[in-house]
Amino acid sequence: MKQYIEKVKKDPNQLFFDLYNTAALIFTIGALIAIGQRIAMVFEGKILLNPIALTIGQTNIYWYGVIFAMAFLFGFLVVVREARRREINIDKTINLVFWVLVFGFLGARLVFVLLNWGFYSPNLINVLNIWQGGLSLFGGIIGGGLFLIVYSLFKKENAWKALDLFAPALLIGLAIGRWGNFFNQEYFGLPSNYPVALYVHPANRPWELRSFAFFHPLFLYESLLCLILFIVLILMRKRRQLASGTVFLSFILGYSVIRFFIEFLSIESKVLWNLTLEQIISLIFATVVVAILLIKKEKLKGKKR
Repeated sequence: MKQYIEKVKKDPNQLFFDLYNTAALIFTIGALIAIGQRIAMVFEGKILLNPIALTIGQTNIYWYGVIFAMAFLFGFLVVVREARRREINIDKTINLVFWVLVFGFLGARLVFVLLNWGFYSPNLINVLNIWQGGLSLFGGIIGGGLFLIVYSLFKKENAWKALDLFAPALLIGLAIGRWGNFFNQEYFGLPSNYPVALYVHPANRPWELRSFAFFHPLFLYESLLCLILFIVLILMRKRRQLASGTVFLSFILGYSVIRFFIEFLSIESKVLWNLTLEQIISLIFATVVVAILLIKKEKLKGKKR
């Protein structure tokens, strides 16, 4: 205490900044507790969420869009930080982020629409209703990944390094973005009696499960698991001897495993071998990644000989 008093005497501004930081920390903790309590009340069915965040004139701003913007912001910050660590030009990085977002978004929406063509084909105008949800991560990976590969080939750069740059950002974006499903009351699973179960409004329940009120919150499971995988990738990429492409491939493999097992709680219909379409896609992605990793391992062994 005496040391701190002496420190304040030498620099009076130190006391102000310490008080400011303490107040900010207390406010943040209080806000998180309040948000957590409100989320718990939604899970219990005590309050119902409005998918519209606010209305400006005749324009509705949906929570799904707000969450999507937050996911993009955090992902963008992760990419920029990694670019600085690698000493990559920031302007070039920002330009890449923009085009990866565009092609990733188009791929995510296109694949989702194709997978749910029976719903969209009678009225194609619904394809434009993005605020109602409906993005496929695998489609986003294909769209954004293909752009990065083509761009890297055109610029004669290492495509694997470019993919590694964006992998952690995709995960943190997904961990945040899944909460958009929370506000839309979508991406929930089978009925659940577990303590962590989501109350779903009757209007959003499948007809065959209309007598149940609480369901597995698949969006929450995936959000938390993606956050864990994000931390793993951040720790992985600090290893200097890591081969280029390993972070991205680990992301694809990790997410495929996460999605495969989460789908066992899904209400989606089974299409083959008692598996959902998402599980089959996950298996395909995981198989391709394992094959690529084995090929890269053999090439590395060949170089050492």
